[in-house]
Amino acid sequence: MSFNEISLERALQRAKVENKLIFIDSYASYCLPCKQMDVEFKNQELASYFNKHFINVKVNMEGVKAKTYKNAFQIVFLPSLIFIDKNGNQKTKIDNLVSANELLSIGKFINNKYGPNAPLVASAPANSPKSASKKTTPIRKPTTVSKPKQAVVQKNPDIKFENSTPPVQEADEKILFVMGSENVPPDVMREEAYFRMQLMDGSHNDAAKKYLATQSEWLTETNMRFIFDFLNSSRTPTFEHLIKNKSAYIQLLGEAKVDQAIHIITNKELERGFPRPSIEEAEYLYRIKGSDNPKELASQYRLNLYYEQARFDEYIKYGFIYLDEFEENDHLKYNLSKLLQQKDDKKSLKKSRNLLESLIKSNKDNELYFLSLAQTYDKLNDRKKAVSTIKKAMQICKQKNITNNDVNNLYIKLTET
Repeated sequence: MSFNEISLERALQRAKVENKLIFIDSYASYCLPCKQMDVEFKNQELASYFNKHFINVKVNMEGVKAKTYKNAFQIVFLPSLIFIDKNGNQKTKIDNLVSANELLSIGKFINNKYGPNAPLVASAPANSPKSASKKTTPIRKPTTVSKPKQAVVQKNPDIKFENSTPPVQEADEKILFVMGSENVPPDVMREEAYFRMQLMDGSHNDAAKKYLATQSEWLTETNMRFIFDFLNSSRTPTFEHLIKNKSAYIQLLGEAKVDQAIHIITNKELERGFPRPSIEEAEYLYRIKGSDNPKELASQYRLNLYYEQARFDEYIKYGFIYLDEFEENDHLKYNLSKLLQQKDDKKSLKKSRNLLESLIKSNKDNELYFLSLAQTYDKLNDRKKAVSTIKKAMQICKQKNITNNDVNNLYIKLTET
């Protein structure tokens, strides 16, 4: 690809004369990912298209022309690949490595949308260098990259980021940093965390931790907004900070927004497959959700957990505790009766019988309850009650006009022997 190392003013003049868009590659000698991009720029198809449709500008961010570009387009991380129109309006900025094929797709997309043959669409100028202050522009959140749908960032595992920073040329200039650099000012670390969030590769969590580790006071507006933006789990100091200072977050962000975030995170934790929250964690999560009965909900959670893990002895133990402490639960009673029925010892069978008889008092048309009770009577060698109970199950099936093979088979077994 043919690059021009020219000033922004000169690049804009050429773009107007040649009626082209401008592509800017910002780099530095210490930036290893920038060197990798130089390899991608040698792609013949990419070079041919960009040489034809763009004014290609290469900016050494350690050089004398760097400040104008840096201030105009808020360049913080390297490499930064920027597309602008002939009036200096930024269209797209990419702050990470891309492959030649991806950059070609993005270039075609930008040229088709904003180039000389693009349909005329009224739009407000953005990031015009004419309006850029002579002083250093404050760091802002990185601009979201507008890419064609088929473009996917190619991550190169062989590239390692440099841990050094360039010398400062002027006292009021910001230093540019490669992603992952050490000894980075907190403001830039915060900026990097937001950028990594856009990458959606999980690296934003570590970046957020690094930034917050530099902050002695979290209860500032900037840090509270940052913490809220990066909430992802109830098992983090940031979530604990939110809960501890909930009233302050509500004052800053609004009650509905804060409550919604807490609800989403607690539900995600409670529904997590592995590792499941402990019983104590479950009760804590229900409590901070604002549930009216966190202890009861945690007890239900405990029972579901034991049942899923086939810890049936514990399920039976805590099932009876639940029935003593909280409201009647027919589903729980039935599960307990079936588990006790499988034990075959008389004590367990009698408990199963008592549960089923209790269920039938309030559910006189449930054939499954009568079937289970008949099975329990049969195991207790109470043949008379077993027969009368299975006959009742048969009557219910007939009234409902349904067939239950288990009911039929037990009826045959009990009446033909």
